[in-house]
Amino acid sequence: SVDNYKVYHAIPPKNLRLKFDLDSFDKNDMLNEVTNVENVITTSLNLPNMLRFGTLVTWSSSEPDIINPKTGAVTRPDSDNPSHEVTLTANFSNNGENETRDYKYYVLSNIPEGTDYQKMEVEDIKISPSIFSSLIL
Repeated sequence: SVDNYKVYHAIPPKNLRLKFDLDSFDKNDMLNEVTNVENVITTSLNLPNMLRFGTLVTWSSSEPDIINPKTGAVTRPDSDNPSHEVTLTANFSNNGENETRDYKYYVLSNIPEGTDYQKMEVEDIKISPSIFSSLIL
């Protein structure tokens, strides 16, 4: 009878654990809030140090003052400075297997209170042509 069956959570073989972890890891797993425009962020990120099957993750940032690679804290540039495109690099390692992946984010400048937020975001995005490769407006 069906009552006699048990379901076990299988752990993949050591040589496949990195693949399984990377197949299930997505850049959206790092987001603490849903964004309206892909790759545009205003809040801190969740940067895991270990994935489900034991893959270790180390992070580096092209702009560590904007996105801290140790904590995922995002420090938005003040309104007098342009928004920044930041590349986070993740080094994944599991049982002697390694892989590196880059994740690009666009961190918007901090908008002063009372400012037309949407208008300023649109103007901010327009002034940076490098973002158009990753944005759909």
